[in-house]
Parts: sequence; structure tokens; C-alpha cells
Amino acid sequence: MPMWVIALLLVASAVPGAFVGSSIGFSDHYREAVAEIGFFSLLVWVLWRNRHIRQGSLTFSWTRLWLTGLLLLGGISVFWSADIGFFASKYLLWLAAAAALGVAMTVRLDLDAMLQLARGFALIAAYISAVGLIQSMTSTDIFLQTVKPAANYHNRNTAMQVIVMALPMVIFMLLFEKRRELSILSFFVLVLGYGYAFHAPVRSAWLALILQILIIVAALIWLWHPLKTIIHKSLLGHRVFKVAAPVALLLLVAMASVSTDGQDSAFQNLINRFIALQNIIDNYWAASRVERYRIWDDALTMVRANPILGTGMGSFFHNLLTDSSKYESSAVLRVHNDILEIGVELGVVGILIFLAGAIGLAGTLFTVIRRGDLTTRVFFLLITAVLAGSALQMQVSFPYQMPGPIIMFGVYAGLILKAGGGRIRHITLRAHHWNAFMGAAGALLALVLTLNFAWLNTLFTTEGITRRAAWNKPIHLGPPLCHRSIARLFVGLASVYQKAGRHGESLSVARSLETCIPGSWMTEQFKIMDHYRNQRWAEALPLLLNIKQRGPIGNYRDYINLIAVHIKMGNLAEAHKVFEELIAQPEEYLIKRRGTLRTAMFFALQTNKIEEAKRFYRLLHLHYRLTPEFQKQVLARVPAEHSDAFLEWQNKLEAELSEEG
Repeated sequence: MPMWVIALLLVASAVPGAFVGSSIGFSDHYREAVAEIGFFSLLVWVLWRNRHIRQGSLTFSWTRLWLTGLLLLGGISVFWSADIGFFASKYLLWLAAAAALGVAMTVRLDLDAMLQLARGFALIAAYISAVGLIQSMTSTDIFLQTVKPAANYHNRNTAMQVIVMALPMVIFMLLFEKRRELSILSFFVLVLGYGYAFHAPVRSAWLALILQILIIVAALIWLWHPLKTIIHKSLLGHRVFKVAAPVALLLLVAMASVSTDGQDSAFQNLINRFIALQNIIDNYWAASRVERYRIWDDALTMVRANPILGTGMGSFFHNLLTDSSKYESSAVLRVHNDILEIGVELGVVGILIFLAGAIGLAGTLFTVIRRGDLTTRVFFLLITAVLAGSALQMQVSFPYQMPGPIIMFGVYAGLILKAGGGRIRHITLRAHHWNAFMGAAGALLALVLTLNFAWLNTLFTTEGITRRAAWNKPIHLGPPLCHRSIARLFVGLASVYQKAGRHGESLSVARSLETCIPGSWMTEQFKIMDHYRNQRWAEALPLLLNIKQRGPIGNYRDYINLIAVHIKMGNLAEAHKVFEELIAQPEEYLIKRRGTLRTAMFFALQTNKIEEAKRFYRLLHLHYRLTPEFQKQVLARVPAEHSDAFLEWQNKLEAELSEEG
């Protein structure tokens, strides 16, 4: 397989998503479809091209065995998977990565092939960085996104996951590119990449990039003597580069000097970024206040419930939506720690096999670097930097749940295994065995095509309905298997309609969600809001009582709604009883939602519970920004006999919090 074909397919897998039209759309599945269809097609083509081969070789190594074992375990988990549709959407991505690994092992690994791959990664980095910089520096939306600077990804975290896995390979192009103009161009790509990273201060990505830079610097120091001649000949000795390099560095400083608050020095902006990141990292020490710790706690709860083999591929999101009474997270799609996600899906057995494969890859990398020539050493040292940065990022994010990074990992792993070799055994291929193998691969490709086209049709239809702002009937899901992104899309879309007060449309979307995930507690939430809007208190009450028991821990919107329904029905004693339950909850749960604190405080004022109102007001002040208008609104609701004392307490609290800084 020519390396340039793989490189172009990687680029194609990184680009789609520009046509996502709604603020709740997930562009990831468009990339998944390209990656899955593309690499499965390449694999089938390789098999077809070799259909007449009757003599082959089988290479054995422990690393290949562990990676194959993890893939097989994931496939077998279909028999205990909590949701067959979520299993398919997740496992097809794993199979696509395996196809990328297999195809990468068929390339001729020489300097030209390495450069072709580096050029592909340079295109990916340039595309993401250019779009992201334009978004962040000019406040211009090139494409519709949900978070800026999203760089044509649905948020900057996922964009930076790809940057982390692509950017170091641009350095190989910088060092070994035969055409000097391409070397100089690669230098500008690096500047764009690090410039975008500056404007998208994703803490995990910054730490990953810093680790990568340390590894690359250490590699340059180790190989400085043989590389010195190459660097001088290809870069420093060329007069164009002597002009281009200062220009590129000035461009980087100029980009860093632009901020959303106006023009400032690059150094001051860098200091501001680090201060902001330091504050975020410091907040992690208060684990109960950070949502990600709750997600991890929920994942550990799932692992403890099914410790050996987990609940099957793709099951985390399903577990949250259907068995949520023991969890604190609300409809989170991913664990934000890829090792923990393996634990949820495949248990301790899956984690152990994964760690064995990771250690095996690291050992193979060390062997290849130790035995290789200069270009091989530099190439695989850069791959080491890529995988080390991504491994760090996977502890607090989800790169290997996304199409771009996991497909890139498949390519990198295939190249490592090919270079590492192993024990070779020549085998005779029987015609009917080989034909059966090709037939199975073709059937799998047909399944991939069918599911992806059906899923894409559902997403396109949903996007169209969202743009027209009209939901007349439940959408037809297409295939019998529901994709995770489709389920998440329905949750988001129903929430958008609900916030807009269009509860009929929200309920229609909820019915589609129910066909996707039977028994989802989110469906009941939307039904409750529909009953509430239509003042059907008697119908809303039993649903609220049920969901109060089934909803996630800390989801106190149900308590607030239950209080409101009791008041509407005249059950004041029951409303007070629910309120007493609410105020008895731990503060780390109460502060999760601003609306919970506000509503609870207003109810306390309404019922003359001044001390409880002060408690909620203090929590609001500590964890959220209070506007002068809101503070006046609070004072207006304080009973007249307590207004002077409450105002005095409010001023005292302001002074106390100001002293604390």
C-alpha cells in the first residue's frame, strides 16, 4: 500500500464537519464515517489485490498478541453489552483502527514513505490551526460551532486531541524534506499549530505538548552530532530560511499578542493564560466541585459493579441514562479517561490486556530506535513524542473515543509493529480459506456502509429539522441500531426545545430518544416538563416521584419541580417536606446547578426560612457571579420584617468575602 494513500485518507478523516448546521450537532460521526468506510475499503482492496497469493508469512510478537486479544475481547463483549447499538457504534471505530493498523503494516517504510505521512499530518495541523486561529483572533465563525475556537470540531478539546497527535510529525518534514520550500512551509505549520494551541488553552493539551517538546529536545540533544549537518544543509544554510524563520517567529509573537480583550503583549497574554490554567488546576484539589471527578467516580462505580468483564463496548452512556440512581453525572457521553472507559466496558481483564499491549508497544519502540539508522531513529522518536503526549491526555480526556486520534494511533501502531518485526513463520494459504476471509471482510465492509449511511441520514434529517425549527413527528431512526451520537443529539435537541418553551416538540424528540434508549430517565424529564406546561399537575406528580428516585445523585431540579407541583396542587405540607429533604443534601451536590440554589433560596424567603435563605445566598456568592440586579431582586423578596437585618448581613458577607480575596 502506498503511504500517500494512507496520508490522504487521514486528511479526509480530519476535515468533515463544516456542514454541521445546528449548535447541538456532533460533527464527530461524519469523521467516523469517512475513517471507517475509508480504511475498511483499503483493507478489502489489499486483500483483493492479494487474492491469488498461496504462500504467506505469519509474524508473531507478544505486542501483536495483546492488541489482537483486546480487539477480540471487545468483539466478544457483544454478548453481554448493555446496548447493541452503542456497541456497534463504538466497536466499528475500534475495527477501523485495526484496519488502519493492518494497512499501515503493508507499506514500504523508507524515507519517502515517512515524508508522505509527515506531509499528511502537516495538512491536518495546518487546516485545524488556521480555522481555529481565524475563529479566535477575529471572532469570526467560518463554520457553525458550539465552542470557540473549535477549529471545525465541536469543541477545542477534540480539535487539540488531533493537533497533539499530528504536530510532532511536522518536525520530521522540517528536517528531512527534500524540497526546501516544503521545509520552510512546515516551519510555518509548526508556528500555526503552537499559535492555535496558545489560543485554545486546553490544559491536558498544553501538558501533552510540553511533554512532547521535552522528548523532542532530548532526542535532538542525543542525535545532535549526526543531525547538525542535516539541519545546517536543509535549513540554516539556506538564505530563504534565514528570512522565513524570523518572519514566522514574529508571526507567532503577533498571534500570541492578540486576545479577546484587545491588544496586549505576548508575554502578558502568556502569563494570563498560565494564571487561568493554574486556577483551573488548583480547583481540581476541591474534587467535589469539579464535574470531571464526578464522572470518574461514576465510572469507578460501574467498574465495581461489573469488575471482571464490564458491561460491554459503548455502555457508559447507556448506563447513565438507564440506571442513574447511583450516579452523579447527567447524560455525559464519555468518561474523560480512556483507561477508565475500558474498565467500564471490558472490566479489569480489558485494562490488563490494554496495559500489556501499551508496554509491548513501548518496548518495541525502544528496540526500533536503538537499532535503526538516523532517519528511522528520528521518525520513531517523534512517534514516541506523539504517543507519550496522547497517553498523558487520555488520563483526563477522551482522544481514543474520537475517530481522528484512534485512527492515527492505528497507523502509528502498525508502523511500530512493522519496524519491530517478530518471529516469522511461512504458511500455505488454502484457496477456500483465503476466499472465505476476503468474503468476511467484504461482508463487514457492507455492514459498515449500511450502518454509516443510515446513521448519517438520521443525523442529516435531524440537522434539517433543527434548522427549520419544526418537529412535526418523531424522526425515523433508519437502522435498528442507534448510534451514541444520535442519542446524544436527541438529548441535546429536546433540551433546546424545552428551554425555548416548545414542550410539544421536546416531547416528540423524547419519544425518538425512547426508541433509541428504552427506559431512559431523560425521557421522563421531558414528559414532566410537557405536563407542567399544560398544567397537568396530577399527571406530573407520579412521574416526578419516580424520577426523583431514578435521577442522578445531585440532580436536584427534580426536587425543585416537585416542590412547585405540590404548591400548584395546594399540598403545602408536602412541599415543605421535600424542601427539608433538599436542604439536608451535601453542599457539594447543591452547588452543581445555579438554578437549584436560586430556586431554593427564593422558596426559603417565600416561606420565611431566613437562615436557610442566607445559606443558599452564601453558596451562590461563593460559586457564581452575582449581578447587582440579582442582589436587588433578592432584597425585594425578603419579608419586610427581616429586610434591614438581611441587608446588614449581606453587606457583612460582602466585606468578609472581599477580605478572603
